[in-house]
Amino acid sequence: MTFQPQGDGFWLHAPRHLHRSVLHYRCFVKGAMRRASVPIEPSPRGQFVYTGGVPSAVEAEQIGAAAWAAGPSAAPPAARAAAPRAARGGHRSRERISSAPDVATPFRGYPSAY
Repeated sequence: MTFQPQGDGFWLHAPRHLHRSVLHYRCFVKGAMRRASVPIEPSPRGQFVYTGGVPSAVEAEQIGAAAWAAGPSAAPPAARAAAPRAARGGHRSRERISSAPDVATPFRGYPSAY
């Protein structure tokens, strides 16, 4: 991955396999350190990242994997449980969803005490 400062930003040249990953970077603009993130969209020409001034010392701090690369098991249990509910057309307000990832049936309130 390379950075080429130009005008009020920099050109980012990244390999295609990083498509839709998130680049967390830092740089100096007008003497102040700036930290930001941008989704990586590689192209033959590169990707321009606007910084609002001439950047210097551009550095990649972290590259986060794209959501599709992380796979469904990387999603939090609530997000995994949301997909089946959405496919059924949503959930009714009386339903309660268990926080245990292995419980597939919704909890429908507490049983009667009598």
